[in-house]
Amino acid sequence: MTGGALGSTSDATIIDQLLLWANGLRGKIDRLFVPVYFAHPKKSKTAKALIASSEKINKVRNEVVHQGRFSNPDEAGEIIAEAKRFIDMIVGLSVPGFDIQDRKRIK
Repeated sequence: MTGGALGSTSDATIIDQLLLWANGLRGKIDRLFVPVYFAHPKKSKTAKALIASSEKINKVRNEVVHQGRFSNPDEAGEIIAEAKRFIDMIVGLSVPGFDIQDRKRIK
C-alpha cells in the first residue's frame, strides 16, 4: 500500500520512529533538522541561530512545565517573539521567505 508524499506506509512508520527517537525540541533540532539541512552546522550562521533559538525556547518551556514557573507579561512576550523567529527560521529552510505573521501565505 502506498501513501501520499511519503511513498509508503513503511516510510511513515520510519518517520514516526525518528520523531520518537529525536525526543523533544532539542532532539529534533540536534538529531534531525540540523544534520539534514546543514553539512557543516558549526560554520553555518543559520544552524547556530536555529540551535540557540531552540535552546532559549526549550529552557523556558522546561521551567514552566517542570518547575511551575510563571512568566510576567514582558517575559512571555519575549519568548513568544522568539518562538515566531524560530518558526520562521525552521519553516524557512523549506519555504524560503516564510513569515508566520503573513496570514496571506498561510493556507
